[in-house]
Amino acid sequence: MQIYVYYSIVFFSIIIIFLYFYILWEKIYEIYKNNKRKRYLDEILDLVDTSINTITSTGNVDSVDIRLFSPYFISNMKMKIIEDRLIYYIENFKDIPLKPIIEFVEKLGLVDMQINCLLKNNMHTKALACKTLGEMRSKKAIKYIMREVKSPSSDIQYNALLALAKIGDEIAFTYAFNSITSSIFLNERSLIEIIQSFEGDKKYVYNHMINCENDLLSCIFIKSAVSIKDSSLGENISKFLSSSSSEKKIASIKALSSMEDKRYIHDIAECLKNKNWEIRAVAAKALGLFGDSSILASLTESLSDSQWFVRYNSAQSILLIDKDLHSLPSIFNGNDKFAKDIIAAEIENLGFMDKITSYKDSQDINKRQLCYSISKYIKEVND
Repeated sequence: MQIYVYYSIVFFSIIIIFLYFYILWEKIYEIYKNNKRKRYLDEILDLVDTSINTITSTGNVDSVDIRLFSPYFISNMKMKIIEDRLIYYIENFKDIPLKPIIEFVEKLGLVDMQINCLLKNNMHTKALACKTLGEMRSKKAIKYIMREVKSPSSDIQYNALLALAKIGDEIAFTYAFNSITSSIFLNERSLIEIIQSFEGDKKYVYNHMINCENDLLSCIFIKSAVSIKDSSLGENISKFLSSSSSEKKIASIKALSSMEDKRYIHDIAECLKNKNWEIRAVAAKALGLFGDSSILASLTESLSDSQWFVRYNSAQSILLIDKDLHSLPSIFNGNDKFAKDIIAAEIENLGFMDKITSYKDSQDINKRQLCYSISKYIKEVND
């Protein structure tokens, strides 16, 4: 038994020694690569920067001799430096004409190299190629990226859709989303991020995809439309306030309220009467964002709703809109205990009690009466 213990100690000691030397080798190799990269960096960056300056000043890609780059393409490291620098210009310099730079990237063959990577079976290689092609913004790559949109790998699907968003071709982008209606492997947050990253005509994309037959995608585009705050989109979204789909109706209420489009405030207020309590709750919360006192009566009525969340959201919205608390006397002078309970709770939660207490010595008899009514009710409840 003792001999097995010794063998185990020797075995694990050898493994630890090998692991140590492996880590040491990796560290030395990394330092070597970084030093090697630094030696190439200044020369290559100077060539790329000079070429970009020539292209942007002349607007002609042919003004740069492509043969100057040929010696650097025999090394993957040198080629990567060139690729990264050109992508840096495309990603960060929006004030210079990008079309000739993208054409230059294509002429160097960098786009073709990444397209070839899409033909490989390695999932990581495909995802990275999609990401890089998106950063290059080359429309030449669209048809190849489109093949990866339905990939069962969420990483590939995400990078393929994001690449199409960066390239900014409206037709390809909408077609890609319509083609994945039965094969979406991404969560809502990722899809919204991709949609909001689109660099083409967003209005065209939203108007087409808001009306998508797939309810999930339609709702996602409705939710993400908030980011551009285009009033014409509000007209398209508002029609879903009467939709039979609860998901579309809720998404529309949230979108219109976030846009603060007051044209539809009373249509949203009508949703307080919907038989679906979730829609009523969302509408009650959304109405508070408009800050419009014309819907206080509807919100006050909703304080008596059978669902707690509807009452809670209504109380919050009332206090958010009615900062002078003019609507509270009618609530506390009424007989609805549900309404009194929820509004009293929110008065305390939102810190309005100090303001109401200050009304005690007010010259305004209505304010003094309000202070008395609320203080009395809260005392009765606590007792």
